[in-house]
Amino acid sequence: MPLIVDFDNTISIRGCDVDDAFALFYLIGSKSKIDLVTTTHGNSNEDDVYKASLKMFKDLDIKIPLYKGGLHEDKGALAIKDFVNNNKGTTIISLGATTNTAKALDFGMKAENIEKIIFMGGIFEQLQFKNRIMDELNLSVDYRSTIKVLKAVKNNYIITGNACLPHKYTINKDTIFKSTYLNYIKSHLLSWLDDFEEAYDERETVVWDAITTVFLLHEEFFNVEKKSIALGENLKNGYLKNGKDKEIFFPWVKDGIKIMDHIIDVIEGSN
Repeated sequence: MPLIVDFDNTISIRGCDVDDAFALFYLIGSKSKIDLVTTTHGNSNEDDVYKASLKMFKDLDIKIPLYKGGLHEDKGALAIKDFVNNNKGTTIISLGATTNTAKALDFGMKAENIEKIIFMGGIFEQLQFKNRIMDELNLSVDYRSTIKVLKAVKNNYIITGNACLPHKYTINKDTIFKSTYLNYIKSHLLSWLDDFEEAYDERETVVWDAITTVFLLHEEFFNVEKKSIALGENLKNGYLKNGKDKEIFFPWVKDGIKIMDHIIDVIEGSN
């Protein structure tokens, strides 16, 4: 299965989420062949995301092609275009702003070569934590690109913020991991939990992107709902409204599936 991961990884940036790193480590732990990783914007600007990702790849000796993308850099989009055009049946996991994939279309990417795109993002209703509302995570960052991609690609799967919200996770300084990847992420996750608690009055966060990535390998963990939605100004805030513009698949974690336990177990077994 040809596979691209397009993400806004900010693992080493204070005040930014670590879920993109979790997602990549889950795929590595599952022995998935990742053909290409591109960086986009969202959690932070495209320069910070690329620097954080490059550092992580060097620190952990990750041997996957990595290209910088975003609003002001075309390398990521061109890499996506070239790979898709030469690999029919490609899957893209989209974990940040959709800018790179939209630009790849502008550069001549063959949408028919994409088997599916799995997106993390979008909301049906507000993401409510104890202390405040969280804004939508990804689809709204560059909503015009989101509309372009959803229109062009046949099979779109969106794991929404609402689908991820019930599946929270936390650690403390005494938590022990055996995996190189989880030990790498631990200090950054503890810092993120401090920031998250200050902002939202909760110390359990949601590892949104890792939950999304599980769907690639374990569709049996999810119920999938098919809905037709509107592709318009509603996406400026990430809201997914009923409409007639595009049929989308929406996976929801099945009752009884302990998805965070699964994610941690897979990463722990990676080395």
